[in-house]
Amino acid sequence: MCQSIGWAERPPEQLQQAFNTSPFKYFAYKEGKLIGVVITVDDGQFYAWIVDFAVNPKYQGLEAGKSSAQSIFSQDQKSN
Repeated sequence: MCQSIGWAERPPEQLQQAFNTSPFKYFAYKEGKLIGVVITVDDGQFYAWIVDFAVNPKYQGLEAGKSSAQSIFSQDQKSN
């Protein structure tokens, strides 16, 4: 997916560690294929920043980004 959005390829081990470290993350799938990702970093108390937000260009305009953002915000509200 990195290549489809113009990002440099990232080693799978580093991606796995980043995903495991972030308390708020969301992965969007369509027909079993990863089409979007949202990842945050946070201070554990008050603030969270979305640092990666990507949707494969083939699936942009289908509300995958909107539903991903809504899922992240709902995760944050549940943790408070």
